[in-house]
Amino acid sequence: MPRSTSSTAPPGRPRPARRVLATLGAGLALALALGAPAYAHDELTASNPTDGDSLGHPPAQVVLTFEEAPVDLGLQVVVTGPDGPVSAGAPRIEGTTVVQDVQPSAPAGRYTVEWRVTSDDGHPVSGRFGFSAQAAGTGATPGATAAPTSAATPAPAEAPRREPLIPSWAWIIGGVIVIVAAVRLNRRSAAANKQQED
Repeated sequence: MPRSTSSTAPPGRPRPARRVLATLGAGLALALALGAPAYAHDELTASNPTDGDSLGHPPAQVVLTFEEAPVDLGLQVVVTGPDGPVSAGAPRIEGTTVVQDVQPSAPAGRYTVEWRVTSDDGHPVSGRFGFSAQAAGTGATPGATAAPTSAATPAPAEAPRREPLIPSWAWIIGGVIVIVAAVRLNRRSAAANKQQED
């Protein structure tokens, strides 16, 4: 009896198309697993003054509180008043807080605070918020108790801008690698099936 020349794969042996889909699925799962922690960076949970505060005088300090302790890499806090920057000295990390002193002679008016810290995973996070002062500074030395403010709130005016952990070019390269691997596996499977048929 002549041997059948059907191209049907032997029972229990996955078809080439199924192998390709399985490979692509595994590659996608790996990419998603790697991308999952991309936005697990540090976040600002509170500030003093808070966004939108109206104070009697400019505060002696601006205090930012984060979910986790930031690292001293690229740390920047710029307090800007109606006449320009009023930051006094460099910001400093105290546990999960970042403290920026303010010039004691800061004028009355609107203020903005622009900050940038580095999470403990090595990625920068930044944001911005504002407050106002009804009168000029009292001349108190930076580091003294700040003027009374309303209770700190966890929501900054502008949501922190997070930078992706995996850049777009890495996703492209990963996709190409997965596709090339799938094509090679498909060819090998097809060749193996052809040999069995012969």
